[in-house]
Amino acid sequence: MNLRQKIVLAIAGVMLVVSVMLALAVAADLGAERVRARQALSRAAARQIAATLATVPPAERAGFLGAHGWKFLDPDAVEALAVLDGSKVVVWASSPDPLPEGSVAGDTKGYDASRELPGDPAGGPWTVLVRSPPASISFSGGIAGALATLAAGTAILIVVAYGLLDRLVIRPVENLAAASRSIGANPEAAKVPELKRDDEVGELIRAYNRMVAEVADLRRNLEAKVKEATARFEKSQRGLMVAERLAATGRLAAGVAHEINNPLGGMMNAARTVRQRANLSPRDAEYLDLIVQGLDRIQHIVRSLLQFSRPVLSNVGPVSMAEAIGEAAAFCRHRIESEGANLRVEIPPDLPPVLGAKAELSQIVLNLLTNALDAVRDRPVREIKIGLRVAGGDSPLVEVAVSDTGCGMTEEQLRHAGELFYTTKGPDKGSGLGLAIVRHLVESHGGRLEIESRHGEGTRVTFRIPVAETNA
Repeated sequence: MNLRQKIVLAIAGVMLVVSVMLALAVAADLGAERVRARQALSRAAARQIAATLATVPPAERAGFLGAHGWKFLDPDAVEALAVLDGSKVVVWASSPDPLPEGSVAGDTKGYDASRELPGDPAGGPWTVLVRSPPASISFSGGIAGALATLAAGTAILIVVAYGLLDRLVIRPVENLAAASRSIGANPEAAKVPELKRDDEVGELIRAYNRMVAEVADLRRNLEAKVKEATARFEKSQRGLMVAERLAATGRLAAGVAHEINNPLGGMMNAARTVRQRANLSPRDAEYLDLIVQGLDRIQHIVRSLLQFSRPVLSNVGPVSMAEAIGEAAAFCRHRIESEGANLRVEIPPDLPPVLGAKAELSQIVLNLLTNALDAVRDRPVREIKIGLRVAGGDSPLVEVAVSDTGCGMTEEQLRHAGELFYTTKGPDKGSGLGLAIVRHLVESHGGRLEIESRHGEGTRVTFRIPVAETNA
């Protein structure tokens, strides 16, 4: 049973009950009116009978009543008649119930009209008792018309009440139900036209539309969060691949480093010894220089690879990041200035110490400065800047940012930055290990590395290291 059927049944039931109650009320009112009319006729008849008997001497009244008493009965006014003498003895009664002749009248409740008349000299006044006939309700033309009018009014009330409920309640509720069924497929299309009403139904529609808007926002936010989670997953996956490559490289470096270093050192000593001879031809000297440079490059690569074979950091403890940066800047400042570049270091006062190894932290900054110098070498503006600040709230971090005005990287280059053996430099300048080593060392300190770059504008590399806990 739908809402319309329930409302129609409810209205019809209520109106039926009201109609029956009104009909009963009308009938009761009509009955009471008839009773009052009969009682008035009975009182008038009592007066008339008393006036007639007053003309009869008291001694003759019993005989007079015996001969003519039945004439006083009237189907519209007098159903029963009783006459009492001055001693309350029943002289004559048309009905023995409840006052038989000759009895002493103790209960006159069966009679509803009475009248006194003069008695004999020896007794008190006589009493005439009249009982009116019962009032019956006959459905005359007036009563039938009133009931028909009541029925017609009830039908009109049902139609009007249903029409108002249909317009004010049923239709808006049906619109809400239909719209709610489509909210899952398209929340934006599930809104209901708002009514210019200040009642509860208007507020319900406005609240529903607000809920639909919130559902649409939640769906959009959910889609954005899914995309964000997917991007984080892809980033984590790339980081995992890099970590696996670093781990593999570390194991490889640990296995071959010692095998390479010993013959490599002997080859370098031999090449330098031969290079010192005075009788070398220019071509031989040139070839020996190339050999020494190649061996130096191999030694540098092997030394870099060994960074990944260290399972833990050495000499870990509270470290002043300002001192680590100062040592790295001092080590390469001369080289930077000789290339015509400008290095600025901005260190705020009262910088808290970080938890780490000072040598590795200096190496992080040194590698970043070397990359920045290579990036600004051919640029008209050669600026390198190191900035420090404390970031984070409950878990503070020291943030170090190394920025330059160099050539920058494209989006494709930026996606691969930090991968093992990936470099944007020429084959004779870069090995693709610098940023990989930096990322490895930063993550070994429990930190994070971020790279921002725009092609032709410069690069900014930021890493954050947790602050060392101090006992208050």
